[in-house]
Amino acid sequence: MAVSRETAITIIAMLADGKPVVQSCRELGVVRSELYLAIDREQLTDMLARAREEYAEARVAEMQNIAETVEDVARASHSFAFSMNL
Repeated sequence: MAVSRETAITIIAMLADGKPVVQSCRELGVVRSELYLAIDREQLTDMLARAREEYAEARVAEMQNIAETVEDVARASHSFAFSMNL
């Protein structure tokens, strides 16, 4: 089933807010390959690229914060996995 422009934009926004695409697609019942077809069809590739940059920057900041504040490696790993919803 084709993914609407609005749904694609919603998933991209969720990515920018820190939610992985896989998780967003699962929650919304969207097949990832269909999402990427919609992104191409609707010319949303620049929006996706910006969202990926925001997502990556947030993850790096989070990892840096964990590294600076958690002394125990096992707890740091758990903290990062928790923050990634793993």
